[in-house]
Formats: sequence, C-alpha cells, structure tokens
Amino acid sequence: MNGMLLIHKPAGMTSFDVIAKLRRKYRISKIGHTGTLDPDATGLLLVLFGNSTKLVPFLDYKDKEYIAEYAIGYTSDTLDMAGNVEKCDVEMIPDVPAIKEALDKLTGNLVQVPPKYSAIRVKGKHLYEYARKGEEIEIPKRNVTVFAHEYLSSNDDKVRVRIVCSSGTYIRSLAYDFGELIRIPSIMASLQRTRIGAFELKNAYTLDTLPESVTDLKLLSPYEILSDYPYEECENPSDIISGKPYVSERKEPLLIMTHKNTVLAAYEKTDRGVYICKRGLL
Repeated sequence: MNGMLLIHKPAGMTSFDVIAKLRRKYRISKIGHTGTLDPDATGLLLVLFGNSTKLVPFLDYKDKEYIAEYAIGYTSDTLDMAGNVEKCDVEMIPDVPAIKEALDKLTGNLVQVPPKYSAIRVKGKHLYEYARKGEEIEIPKRNVTVFAHEYLSSNDDKVRVRIVCSSGTYIRSLAYDFGELIRIPSIMASLQRTRIGAFELKNAYTLDTLPESVTDLKLLSPYEILSDYPYEECENPSDIISGKPYVSERKEPLLIMTHKNTVLAAYEKTDRGVYICKRGLL
C-alpha cells in the first residue's frame, strides 16, 4: 500500500490518535502524517502510507488555510480555550472597521512569538515541558508570512476569520497579537484547517466515511502528491535509482525525477550546476 489519504480530523483527538486508529483499522504499520493539529482543532490532515512516508519533508513547506474564531475579552495560558481561561471586564467590543484594521496589520511578513505551550524544541526540550514545570525560557521568534487575514463575521465577543499563511504560523499567536492591537485580550476559540497546498478539506474522508476495506481507499499517488514541484522525465531510470548525478540546463533548485508517471527521487542542484540525489523516493 502506497499513497496519501486526506482525513478530516475531528475535535478531541490528537493527530497521533488518528494515525493509531487508521493503523488498527487497516492493519498498516508504515504510516505517518504531516501538519500536526492540536487536539481541539479540526480539519485537514495529510496521512501517508508505505513508501510515501518518505514524502513528508516535501509537504511541510506548503501554505495552509484556516477558518478561526477569536474570542475577545479572554486570557489563557495556552492562548486558546484548552488552557486556564479567564474572562476580562470589557466595556465595548471594537466595531467591524477597527477589527478589519487590526487584521490588516497582521497580514504580510511578520515576526511571531510562538505560544509557550507548543511542541517547538529549545535546548533539547519542548516548550510545553518548560511551561508545565513553570520554568521560564526565552522563546525564539520566527518569521512567518500571512498572505490573507480576512474578516468573515462577528457575533458578541467572537470574530470569525479566514487565514492563509506560511507553514509554521501559529494561529494562537495571531489571536494574541490581534488582542494586543485592539487593546483587549484575545485568544483562539476554534480552528479548522481547510487547505494544505493544493489539497482541500472538501475532498477528505471523515473517520465515519472511511471504507471498511483498505482496497477501497482512494489514495493519491506519489506523482499526484508532489504535483507542485517541477518534474523531470528521465530516460534512464536505473541511473536515477542508483543515485547517479544528473546534468541538466534547468534552473530549479529541486527536481522530482520521474519515469512514466512514477516518482523515483528528489534531486537538488549544486553550485556546479549538476543535480545530485537528495533522497530516493521509491
């Protein structure tokens, strides 16, 4: 079994829980995913089977789309509803023009401080490990890009937004920064991921709609999975499989080497202009 499955992760499950359920259901040992979602978040999870697990590093770069709700007038140590939430006294919720102005300021190239309750490693430990022990540590900032931060609707103390952002962007941090701009504490109330690169939630299985037989699963092939990358059809696949350097006039830094719609390997360009094998993908 080899390929990728689009799954709609429900709330209340970790991404690992979904993988464990699929492993038991279909008795598959070689399985992985990319783009971890927090337990309370829902939406698109990319699950890879067999040798397609080798493709995970080539999917991490993809931009992502979310539908989120920001709760105005709340604080939380986790920056969402999963933590110790406290309601603040708020005299007046900002009007729509003020909300849109704040969202506009949180669009483009940003420097972001990730939440202290996150899986980022600092000095060999996850940030959440320090947070749970009450240990203070400097959280490294990261450069992210928010391509769109669109106002959708608002109701009482909730603001619903659509976000398109680069990989590695924390929506919880965006909610916090939104609160800083409107001068009222804000946290993330809900989150759904609707797209990763070209893959959309509307095409995903829910856990309830999965077929009983593994042979009935509609998997994307490696050729379809890597369709965002430039392909190079090679005449001598045995040379690519054995990892021999490849000479080409092409300019792209990375090429996916193929033969008759079969993905063979990822090759990257060197300073000498020759492509060398980065990773075999068979």
